[in-house]
Amino acid sequence: MNEMTPQECAEVLKEIDIYFKQTSHIVVSDFAKSLAQKKIMAINQSAAVMRKLAEGELVEVVHARWIFDSDGYVRCSACNQKAPVFLQYQDEPETNMSRYCPSCGALMDGKDD
Repeated sequence: MNEMTPQECAEVLKEIDIYFKQTSHIVVSDFAKSLAQKKIMAINQSAAVMRKLAEGELVEVVHARWIFDSDGYVRCSACNQKAPVFLQYQDEPETNMSRYCPSCGALMDGKDD
């Protein structure tokens, strides 16, 4: 299988986009023309994502959850590092925990990767 960089993928998608635009006048029905326009938009959006990926603007999101320890800390399910639990009110068990792990940056949305 031919492996391509994200930048090379973006360039190929741009070439496909140009081809679609050059040949879209050949399409006869309005439905087919509408479908071709949607494909062109999808290709442009895909190329934009690939360019951002190549430039390092996009990073993989790691999903995790907080695991409560008996010692008053929570532990990240992704990196296993401890973080303190800050109580909002002394009498209430509600906590004010970060949505992101301070150690690895995992998104604390309750899902594990």
